[in-house]
Amino acid sequence: TRRKGLFLATKVSERNADLAMRSIEGSLKRLQVDYVDLLHIHALRGDKDLEAIEAPDGVLKTLYKVRDQKMARFIGITCHGA
Repeated sequence: TRRKGLFLATKVSERNADLAMRSIEGSLKRLQVDYVDLLHIHALRGDKDLEAIEAPDGVLKTLYKVRDQKMARFIGITCHGA
């Protein structure tokens, strides 16, 4: 298959769970795959972003769900700025 030997990653910028899930599903569709190897929350910039992703309606729970549903093998977070 085309995936053999590739490690495919994508990101989600949304902080809200519902918006993030739509974004993730859209990414998988555009990439024409059922899963990615790495899905990460993009560009955390400080405490406010951290609070947003950890909120009850935050994206962090969505990433755990996506991983559990085998839509992503690994999940992570990228941080930018001071």
